[in-house]
Amino acid sequence: MYKLDAIAACVVGGVSFAGGVGSNMGVVTGVLIFTIINYGMTLSASIPTGRLLSREELLSLP
Repeated sequence: MYKLDAIAACVVGGVSFAGGVGSNMGVVTGVLIFTIINYGMTLSASIPTGRLLSREELLSLP
């Protein structure tokens, strides 16, 4: 699960699957977005399925 979170954070941060495009700040931004979502859902006592769905919805945005 942690590997998929790392890949998702990189994609949200702007790293291309084809390679050659991306920046360190973009990756850090993606990690911060996922961390904020995870902590927010934990503090709101959300069910684990809700946390997973919220991350999946974030990835499905264009």
